[in-house]
Amino acid sequence: MGLFQSLFEPAVEYLFPAYCIHCKAQSRVDGYLCGECFLLAFPLGQGLTRPEANIVCLHRLNPVVRSLIHGLKYSGMKGVAEYLCQNREIPLGTFPQSRFWIPVPVHGARLRERGYNQAELISKALQVSQGGRIYSGILRRKKYATSQTRLDAGERSVNTVAAFTARGPVPPSVILVDDVFTTGATTASCESALKRAGVETVLICTLAYEPRSNGRDDWLLDRSAGMA
Repeated sequence: MGLFQSLFEPAVEYLFPAYCIHCKAQSRVDGYLCGECFLLAFPLGQGLTRPEANIVCLHRLNPVVRSLIHGLKYSGMKGVAEYLCQNREIPLGTFPQSRFWIPVPVHGARLRERGYNQAELISKALQVSQGGRIYSGILRRKKYATSQTRLDAGERSVNTVAAFTARGPVPPSVILVDDVFTTGATTASCESALKRAGVETVLICTLAYEPRSNGRDDWLLDRSAGMA
């Protein structure tokens, strides 16, 4: 077995080299990034981002973090969810003591196409590091919305109006989980549905924060990478 493994692993490495997910260099220092891109993705001294009082974003959506999230959403790299959660120290008291994680749902058609909901993977990674319980069945997406990355801020709001519904029983306080916070249209629609169902307080947690208000730039970047 040892001889077979010693012959097999170099062949796999030759056929499927360990490229950095962002710069494509063959010098990966961990599961996804080379050393230079790792430092760009997770700059020293950068803390959590709070675009609003009830929103916590683990990372800024810099180019390297964008590449990682694209891998999670479009290339089946499920481990990126845990990877991005592990590479952020979350101070005590960031989340309420009773932690009920609710992933933003995807429509059934998108779920069949992708095979998983990235928000559920993020919720599981947060549950592992922070404790608590995941409620996956409370929120439902009622309609198949156009991809948010193709829309500007106003179009995103229209695209998500009444797109979600929630059903009880619900905890009084929950943490809504998604991949990226940009305009807040999706999370606002989810928050509205949760409060109609009886939730009193909704904290929002995403992997990354995109400070721009126009999602068309994201779509163009996706398209240039063959991901749109």
